[in-house]
Amino acid sequence: MSRPASSRRQRYTLGCSQEIFSNEEEEIELLERYGHWYRRLTCGELRPETKAQRQFVEVAQGERQPETIHEKTWKKYRGRLAWESDPANRSAMGELRSNAERPR
Repeated sequence: MSRPASSRRQRYTLGCSQEIFSNEEEEIELLERYGHWYRRLTCGELRPETKAQRQFVEVAQGERQPETIHEKTWKKYRGRLAWESDPANRSAMGELRSNAERPR
């Protein structure tokens, strides 16, 4: 999936826990590299120009299931942001972090 030159310069900063990514290195790399572009495409700042880009937007809008690694990663990321923003989940996040920090 190509992206405009203006989106190529800055790394996207993840705003959620990285522990949910099953293929951590690849998924995090995709988000850091393409996150600004994904966000701009899904919020309408950029118009989708290709079939793949239109499909990406449809997935982001919940109109179809994700198929590509780009679609799956962005959906997982956005879902995690929503989950973490829910106050009911904040205590669970603290428990997860505490358990992860305990020596085994």
